[in-house]
Amino acid sequence: MRVGRRTATVAAVVMALALGACSDDDDGNGGAEPQATLTTGVPTSVTTSASGSATTDSAGCATDDGARLAVAARDFTFDPGCLRVRVDQELVVTNAGRVTHNVTVAGTYDQDLEPGTSFATGNVGGSLQPGTYDLVCQFHEARGMSARLEVVEPRQ
Repeated sequence: MRVGRRTATVAAVVMALALGACSDDDDGNGGAEPQATLTTGVPTSVTTSASGSATTDSAGCATDDGARLAVAARDFTFDPGCLRVRVDQELVVTNAGRVTHNVTVAGTYDQDLEPGTSFATGNVGGSLQPGTYDLVCQFHEARGMSARLEVVEPRQ
């Protein structure tokens, strides 16, 4: 009989979680998308592109026609080291290294990343104007852990 009670308890917990996931917006933001998110989990790989169309432009900067551009923090470098992101794109930084890193851009973003976690900015135009910025890890800046971030207008 104890097995039946355990099964019933587990089933009740699963149903409560499922119902909670289907509930109305209760986070107070009126259903708006968050401007930045932090996710956890050990990545098996980090892709540079959300759409599969990442390229390197003539200046050597990674760029993408998709909705986001990804960068990996590995050991003591950002990969790629130069990013060109549109104001309507999201920048996603994943810590694919073994130590904690930090993502800071012009005083707008300042996020610590444990190994295996990611930080998504939301549309960069909500925080940054078109221009060139330094993306740095404050913990390892003295070791040269920085990248160039170019924020540009969308193509017409």
